[in-house]
Amino acid sequence: MKLFDAMVENSFIKTEDGLDLFFPNGFFGKGKIIPNQDEKDKVIKFLKKYYIMGSVLLSFTVFFKIYFLAALCLVSLTIYYYKESNRITKSYEISSIKLSVHETMKKASKNYGKGIIIFGIILGILLISLGIVSLFLLDSGSNPLASVIVLSFGGFILFMYLKMLHLRKQ
Repeated sequence: MKLFDAMVENSFIKTEDGLDLFFPNGFFGKGKIIPNQDEKDKVIKFLKKYYIMGSVLLSFTVFFKIYFLAALCLVSLTIYYYKESNRITKSYEISSIKLSVHETMKKASKNYGKGIIIFGIILGILLISLGIVSLFLLDSGSNPLASVIVLSFGGFILFMYLKMLHLRKQ
């Protein structure tokens, strides 16, 4: 559960004056001021449920190669996240504080343990390898678009976790 706790923690910051801010849209939007601990607990419970549900659904559909259902799950989860996070935080005051990509990565590098970061690097390498193998070595009946997507996703994951490892050392 440490991974999900770290993922949840990445959505929050505490300001110098002690306010808890929730960033439902990450570095794409401003933070929302959480009025009290009960509300923060409600947001945390929602985020954990969202991350666990999303991980299980997407892993299941990809493992069984039900790509259309995986895409449908991804769209459905995105809509669910948007609607539910807006419902929970509709009464929260909007802060003027925005996160940068660098701040988000630096926070993630501290929240994720070194083991999770190493696992992410290995996963990125494995996905890149799988993409290359499926693109160049499998029969002509395989889907080249799926191979390119896996290759690209692996490259993205590898870059992100290498960046976190670098930031963690600073």
